[in-house]
Amino acid sequence: MKKDDLPAGKAGENLLDDYSSDYAQDVSINNEEAGNGDENEKPKTVDIKRYKDIGGLTLRRLDWGLWYVEHKKILQRILIGFLILVSGASWSYTIYGFAYYYTRGIAEDELMAKQIIEAGHLNHEAILMSMPKDLVYDQTKILKANEDRYDFYARVMNPNDRHSVLIEYYFLTSTGETEHAKEFILPGETKYFLSLSNELESRPVNAQLRLADVNWNRIDRHEISDWELFKDKRIDFTINDAQFVPANQSGLSDKINLNHLEFTAKNNSAYNYWNVDFVILLYSGPNVVGINKYSIEEFMSGEEREAAMSWPGVIGRVSKVEIIPEIDITRSDIYIKHEGGIGEEK
Repeated sequence: MKKDDLPAGKAGENLLDDYSSDYAQDVSINNEEAGNGDENEKPKTVDIKRYKDIGGLTLRRLDWGLWYVEHKKILQRILIGFLILVSGASWSYTIYGFAYYYTRGIAEDELMAKQIIEAGHLNHEAILMSMPKDLVYDQTKILKANEDRYDFYARVMNPNDRHSVLIEYYFLTSTGETEHAKEFILPGETKYFLSLSNELESRPVNAQLRLADVNWNRIDRHEISDWELFKDKRIDFTINDAQFVPANQSGLSDKINLNHLEFTAKNNSAYNYWNVDFVILLYSGPNVVGINKYSIEEFMSGEEREAAMSWPGVIGRVSKVEIIPEIDITRSDIYIKHEGGIGEEK
């Protein structure tokens, strides 16, 4: 309704007021209805975790990037401080090292160099002292065994108290050389190297002992602290009733000169042996007139064994018989194993 359409006068004004009042009520009612409708409806929420970027940028990367941008300056300060700390420590150590070397290191180096020179000289002397001394051996002797057969022997001494030796040897004569043989010598021991019953066309004028190979073995003090005690406990044999009968009295043969020897050997040690050799020397006064070797197998601890042997040749009068046991006690395979272990008492 337009204002020009209203009647004039008082009646027109009253009609306009009524119209305005009705219009205001309608607007108020419509606003209330509209407000009531918004209150009944719940507001919509957005789940940001469901965000997906078609370029592959994840929400976690966005968070990390945001955090880095916010803390970039702080991180730079921390890195710079760490580098300054490392640099300061390095320079401090370097300065300290130069100062220490200048004040004390030079003198210590000079003293060390002097000690090395002196120690080297002493070590060289110690090495020379620890090396085994040469064997000492007498002139080779020749004995006629029987007709065209000859025996050669030489006495050899090992002057070392902590070295044993294994030797390959032979005798060189004017008519050739004997077969090679092997022999051992324990520390401080004297042995007889033998070559028996060599058939030769004529009596050799002289003979020389030749060593083809020499292998030294140092006795370990951690394994054997007292060598003499170790040896005395293992090489403990008693020789009794040694009787030698020369060929002209033995009556063993009318055609061949056969000498005869009998003796009794007892193993007083606490050890059982697979084999024990005995070197037999026959003396006429101070001279050796006959030499031979005899073996006893499986010689048990406490056992007493009778031995009898003969060998051809005209030996003559014998004033003394010497019988020497020989066994390489440094080898483990010479002992007969039994309960309790090798070399222990039964």
